[in-house]
Amino acid sequence: MAYLHEEIDFSEIEPSTSRELMQPGWQKAEIVESDVKPTKKASAAQEYNETSNPNFNDKALHLTFRIIDGEHKGRNVWGSYNYIHNSATAQEIARKEVAAIRQAIGIPKDRSFRDSNELHNRPLMIFVDVEKSEGYKPKNVITGYKAIEASATTPAPATAAPATPAWNRQ
Repeated sequence: MAYLHEEIDFSEIEPSTSRELMQPGWQKAEIVESDVKPTKKASAAQEYNETSNPNFNDKALHLTFRIIDGEHKGRNVWGSYNYIHNSATAQEIARKEVAAIRQAIGIPKDRSFRDSNELHNRPLMIFVDVEKSEGYKPKNVITGYKAIEASATTPAPATAAPATPAWNRQ
């Protein structure tokens, strides 16, 4: 028997549902969490203080996307982007993907990028696909980003301009 250290009242907690794979397709989502961590190879090199290891300073930006509409509302999908990497190709791919995310949420191309928090809580469309790798269970991955198209049936509000969001204040 294991002692839980506190009594938990489950009377108002909804049980989780199964996490079956989402079928490939576009999903409306927003980034709800972000973090920067060393890549696996960088972590290993740092653990053994292998400063000569070419991967020693590699870093990945990890983003959590939450589906905000439709059948899978509330589900999370994760993306990892090797934005500082010993491989110029890996780094270029990651930076292009982050550029696509920024464009999809409306951040101007010429605006510098230093804080991943500016990506949070801004809706975009992500293409969720299924990745199959030998020896692993299939998993959902993100393979595309685009802006949410304005609906022709949704008229623009006729009221005063909205307050500037916190992420857009200078």
